[in-house]
Amino acid sequence: MKIKAIVLQLNSKFNNQYAKDYCEGKESTDNPKCKYEFSTQEIEIKEFKLKKDIEYNITSTNLFLQNMIVLEITIDNKTIPIGVFSKELVQKTINKYHHKKDITKFYLYLKDIPFKLVDRFMYLTESDYQKIPFILLHN
Repeated sequence: MKIKAIVLQLNSKFNNQYAKDYCEGKESTDNPKCKYEFSTQEIEIKEFKLKKDIEYNITSTNLFLQNMIVLEITIDNKTIPIGVFSKELVQKTINKYHHKKDITKFYLYLKDIPFKLVDRFMYLTESDYQKIPFILLHN
């Protein structure tokens, strides 16, 4: 089985009528649908889990962040996180399984609020970000 994770932050100010009237129904640089979009490559996995409301250990120094959502995958009997999110950031998640390609596309939608991206896989609110010591962020 394979998985592809897609993180999106939709633009709450996207004007659909403007897109229809002036851009053939499509987004434009002045009127984007997404503020942020990232996707992983397709990853061959054994399984994946979405864990909600957990304490996430951000470092080996036992710094825990509360109320996190973590997308974990298992490869060769090793479980690793591929996405860590402050609970307040997450609007919704959607899994779409494509049987012919044996792939799950996992969509995670972020609320249209500011966030900090740490180490390319941690999406944190400003308050969670401030809990991380400066030295850990710049190592």
